Amino acid sequence: MKTCSASQELVDILLKNGFIDKTKETYPDHYKRMKEKGYNPYAVRRKFTNHSRRDFIFFDYVNITPLHNGGCTENECRYTPTTDELKSLITFYKLPVHDRGTWSLSYNAIPELHLRYKEICEHPTWYNSAFDKRVKKVFESVIVN
Repeated sequence: MKTCSASQELVDILLKNGFIDKTKETYPDHYKRMKEKGYNPYAVRRKFTNHSRRDFIFFDYVNITPLHNGGCTENECRYTPTTDELKSLITFYKLPVHDRGTWSLSYNAIPELHLRYKEICEHPTWYNSAFDKRVKKVFESVIVN
């Protein structure tokens, strides 16, 4: 399965899905370097948000680190997600804040949201809560190409 690392292609995917590039505010030296020499994921850190104060996706050079409420689990920090996991990340950040809390309070990893989506599709009568309906709708709206 294809994996995703920090790249201009991934930047474009995040921007298409409504994320905001906060690199200039968070890493001004990296932003300046990027503007002068172009984006090189091996030399520049980046930060993206969906308007949240506490939820971000960081590009720690080539690694991707999703943060929810200022933290991440060991399995989520510094990794290269598969396409399904990337779609899960984007879906998670596009969900309303209370749904993000519901998901994380259930001790679910953000990149595993695609597994819930598959369960919702396979068993729609079992997974028919308002939360599940929002997950399905948002997951299907995410653009990853």
